[in-house]
Amino acid sequence: MIRFLICAKANTRTQLQGVIRYPSQVLTFLILCDMNIRIVTCVLISIAIVFTIIGVATNQWVGGNLLQQTGNNSDTAMAVGCLLIAGAILLCIALIINIVQVIKSNDTFGLCLVFFITLYVGVACLLIAVIVYTEVLSRKWSYFISVVGCVFALQVAILVPTYTRCTIKSSTTRRTVRVNR
Repeated sequence: MIRFLICAKANTRTQLQGVIRYPSQVLTFLILCDMNIRIVTCVLISIAIVFTIIGVATNQWVGGNLLQQTGNNSDTAMAVGCLLIAGAILLCIALIINIVQVIKSNDTFGLCLVFFITLYVGVACLLIAVIVYTEVLSRKWSYFISVVGCVFALQVAILVPTYTRCTIKSSTTRRTVRVNR
């Protein structure tokens, strides 16, 4: 295993394939060679969307379903539900854009900018909804599931600027040789 990790620093697929002897080393090989940060981002956004939708759909909120409550805090519950739904929709748009970026090999600045905007506005909607619910209403399992979705979305929002290239920069160096006589 140590030899495998030392060889992993070379980052060449051929060297790593020659070192793999055990099935447990395959996962490490996949992580080191084939894992693209955009694919990880797609998975994390998908998990965030699923947990947010499950959270909104369940009836374990204070007073039942967020969108069908009656009573003193019905307006607050409706606002929280709408913010969670808006956040999930924006994350779906960000997921679609991210899938397009995974499929396309070259990035355009406009597509990257739209991805960032939809991602950050979606995360902001989820965060505001969770904070309002915490401040005004009490905590239940649906709240927890929405927080899990928000955490995954927040992770993506933190990872994306670190590993995303919005533009591809290329440079050309021209050298001239002088002849000494």
